[in-house]
Amino acid sequence: MGYHLWLSRIASKYSTPKGYIPETPTVVFHIPVREEPPPLLERALASIKRLRYPKDKIKVVVVCDDEDPRPMEEVCNRVREDLEVVFVHRREPKGFKAGALNKALSIESDVVVVLDVDSILPPDFLIRALPSLYESNDVAAVVVRFEPLNAKESLVSEAVTFGWNFFTKGLFKGLQAIFGSSILVGSACVIKREALLSVGKWDEGCLTEDVELGVRLRLGGYRVVYNDEVPVWIEHPSTYGDFKKQQKRWAYGASQVILKHFKAIVTSSLSFSEKASLLIYLTQYWGLALTGLSMIALPLLTLFGGEPPLLPLLPLLGIGAALLIPYGRDASKQALRGHGLAQRIKLLGRSSALVVAMSFEVLISSIKPLLKANYTWRVTPKGPNKRASRAVPRLELLLSLLLLSSLIVAILRSYVVLALWSFAYLAPLVYVVLRRFS
Repeated sequence: MGYHLWLSRIASKYSTPKGYIPETPTVVFHIPVREEPPPLLERALASIKRLRYPKDKIKVVVVCDDEDPRPMEEVCNRVREDLEVVFVHRREPKGFKAGALNKALSIESDVVVVLDVDSILPPDFLIRALPSLYESNDVAAVVVRFEPLNAKESLVSEAVTFGWNFFTKGLFKGLQAIFGSSILVGSACVIKREALLSVGKWDEGCLTEDVELGVRLRLGGYRVVYNDEVPVWIEHPSTYGDFKKQQKRWAYGASQVILKHFKAIVTSSLSFSEKASLLIYLTQYWGLALTGLSMIALPLLTLFGGEPPLLPLLPLLGIGAALLIPYGRDASKQALRGHGLAQRIKLLGRSSALVVAMSFEVLISSIKPLLKANYTWRVTPKGPNKRASRAVPRLELLLSLLLLSSLIVAILRSYVVLALWSFAYLAPLVYVVLRRFS
């Protein structure tokens, strides 16, 4: 919280990275697709067709990992009169999304734009994003502002939108303001192809290939700049199950990146504050994982450990309370401009409940890379592929019962600290179980 609070305060000093295009670069859009609905690809290609940029300088590479590529290929065939589209079908989809992106690199270009199939670009996207890429020779990539296509689709998408707004308006702007370099996030990122090749392409063994590449670029002396003035519209998860699926994948990938690059970051020539910032960002899921560990530890403490003394905990609780109030105020202020106080509090509470409820599974996902355990890639459903479900989340129900038992035992034994602690974790679990968030 202190890290995010610090960056959100520095975000007020953000200025848009400027530059100019010395000549008109050739831009190739890389669109990986796997188990995606064809209408989403059609929509993404339509937004590329509308770009105000010389058409002879634009190409599109669609890399399809579906068993049956014909539906996606038909979409590409329908736009070939207006757009140069290369369709590639991988019979053996190795290397997750990174493998598909490396396949697309075989097409020559000056600039690569990675585009998720659910993304929609504004017509002036390239005109506004490319100058930042040429601000200086050490700029390798540009990250743009994410805007939700489905902010009001569900209570979950509304909460996810709140979180992303805080990230972009607080974290990304803060990183840009203090270090002149931000985090690389996948969709609609604009990358110099030469810089990408110079650091060894995409890592096909990593689930968060965008963050991993961003770290390598920074360690290689490049910068990834954030341009808040350029939007791209994307879909956020709209159900609790889809959101959890996404977060588990990102938690696994974040652990992969920190395991791979920890030593290189610590021994790099970056400033101490930027090293610390990178390490904190990459280990952010570990804080949530410790919350998941606490859910299991609480019943054990209640049954076998006894009440911990309150006095040694007071300084930590004081620090937490001192950070929590300004953190909540800044987060809601930046992410929810125009909303009333009651709505801000509701969204803060809902966002907190969602992430706490999934914290045990985030713990498992964060540990798996440490144990060299494999992860099964699952695409987050988008568009027509999304399925609502009113089923009760079973693991969350089981954890609720476990913490309810802990709470009852703590009350019976007059354990004040453990009773309050158990209730703090039980409340979000019960909330998620009862609401189900279809």
